Amino acid sequence: MLDANPRPGLIHDLDRFATNANRASARAALVKIGDEDAEILYRSSLIDAENQLLGLGASAVLATAGRHGAGITTQDRIHVHESIVSLPGPIVDTMGAGDATLSAVAAALLTEDARDEDFWRRALSRAMEIAAATCRAEGALLRLP
Repeated sequence: MLDANPRPGLIHDLDRFATNANRASARAALVKIGDEDAEILYRSSLIDAENQLLGLGASAVLATAGRHGAGITTQDRIHVHESIVSLPGPIVDTMGAGDATLSAVAAALLTEDARDEDFWRRALSRAMEIAAATCRAEGALLRLP
């Protein structure tokens, strides 16, 4: 699994970073990319970056888009999308929502064998619940709903 998580202030050579991220993505079972990551790494939209990663050979791409939810697309062209989840309480800190989403999908991959559309939908639905709970706590600490 890969989350390149580019942070321009920490990267000396962005083109080289993108090249290496692409190389690792080609062999990944799951690549996570956010809308901001797509802009930084590929200067493209999230959907274009997702297609590029699948074209490189990533088995599945988890694309996160903040308030617009998240989607997973696989090499088999399964595509699922989930909106953000509404939970009680205010959103306190969105830092960590993408990490929470990826962690929850990773946990599903480790505990279930099926990789059909229902599996991906369940995994992403649970991931969005966990991300929503994480956003309701200060400091980007993973929270379970």
